[in-house]
Amino acid sequence: MKVLIAVHRFLPGYSGGTETLTLGVARQLKARGFDVCIFAADPALAPGSGTSDHDEYEVRGIRIFRLYATAVTSLATAPAQSEYLNTRARAVFRQLIEDFNPDIVHIFHFHGLGVGLIDASLERSLPVFFTPTDFWIICPTMSLTLWDGSKCPGPMANGGNCFKHLAIAAGGVRASVIKRIPVRLVECVAWASSQSGLPVGVVSRNLPALAHRRKIIAQKLGLLTKIFSPTEIMTQLLLGDGVDPGQVVKCPFGIELEGFDALVPRPHRPDGIVVGFIGTLRPLKGCLVLLEALKTQPILGLTVKIYGRETDDPVYFNEVSSRAAALPFVHLAGTFPPEELSQVLAGIDVLVVPSIWDENTPLVVLNALAAKCPVIGSDVTGINAVISHEYNGLLFPKGDGQALQRCLERISTEPGLLKTLSANCQPPRSAKDYVDTLAEHYQSAVSVGGARGGAVPALGT
Repeated sequence: MKVLIAVHRFLPGYSGGTETLTLGVARQLKARGFDVCIFAADPALAPGSGTSDHDEYEVRGIRIFRLYATAVTSLATAPAQSEYLNTRARAVFRQLIEDFNPDIVHIFHFHGLGVGLIDASLERSLPVFFTPTDFWIICPTMSLTLWDGSKCPGPMANGGNCFKHLAIAAGGVRASVIKRIPVRLVECVAWASSQSGLPVGVVSRNLPALAHRRKIIAQKLGLLTKIFSPTEIMTQLLLGDGVDPGQVVKCPFGIELEGFDALVPRPHRPDGIVVGFIGTLRPLKGCLVLLEALKTQPILGLTVKIYGRETDDPVYFNEVSSRAAALPFVHLAGTFPPEELSQVLAGIDVLVVPSIWDENTPLVVLNALAAKCPVIGSDVTGINAVISHEYNGLLFPKGDGQALQRCLERISTEPGLLKTLSANCQPPRSAKDYVDTLAEHYQSAVSVGGARGGAVPALGT
């Protein structure tokens, strides 16, 4: 059986949770004898004059077809619609389907590629599966978090709050102006635009696109064969958007357990502990919250290792680097290949996950549990679903550096706490078991005879 996987970006340039999950699934499928190809994009790569707009390479024996420059980076440079309805990505994907001739299409992220991938698949009557790894289906920033860091309830009816958020994120003079405008006023302008239209420009191009985004995506999701929902919060979002309950398969993530079996519970270390941060160096992952917790009252004997990529967000990385430089016990450790994660976790005593947004189960937390490495994490959805306070880790209110500091002090000073938390860490679901579930649904869909069927709606309807 041939499986064509699609994801918004991939290794080696990107190595977050979605990319790691995608690679793990591809490797497990290949081990079962499946022929696998991954269609990915790289928003940072632009084709040169007269050159191709894509390339091909391999990662651990998996063929990767990479399309250059698909993501929207600013409302001023491209219509917001191209982030979720990308005609170029759809056309290239259609051609790849012709060339690879898959039996199954499985999409792990649509950002920048667009839901036109579903249309291209259904034109060939292929079963199409989807695994949501964040909140992209209703939020163009994927995080359901507002520009000020507060939680977002979701798009307004006409997308006014989304437009304000993206305009502020774009920076420049326009951002400073729109930041002062009440979001309700932006929503009113969006509504007026939908009724009468506005002169051609940034606003008139993007307000309708954001207003229609959620409805269009929900319509396309309704055409999928199955959606593998990893968490209860994701299931509720899907059902709330009108997805047929029969399409949704509750399917928690699984991880590669190889390399973790020899790890033992952490002992108490009176001479000091090693704390690790492993993740994307972007504001929502909260690395600065950790550094804030460390600056006021250094904990005796503490060593901190921060693993992350400088290029994730250069501005944020510079802030992290500057604050870390003032703390001699904090070390910026760079990045490492995914297959070395078990070794990295073996070298730390506790993992800190200070996210300031609701997560969709960070894979690094699951890997920490497999490594018997307790987690000190923000008390947010996705983390508190797998970390129980004072059982296999400690939880603190998101963004609260002082509360995080108290957690670190407890780990460092309370005899037996580290060992107890570590002993309670249980291995999560294995990647093998996870992919067994996927493969069962693949086989069932092929046996039944393909996708949900029906005519493919025109792009943008």
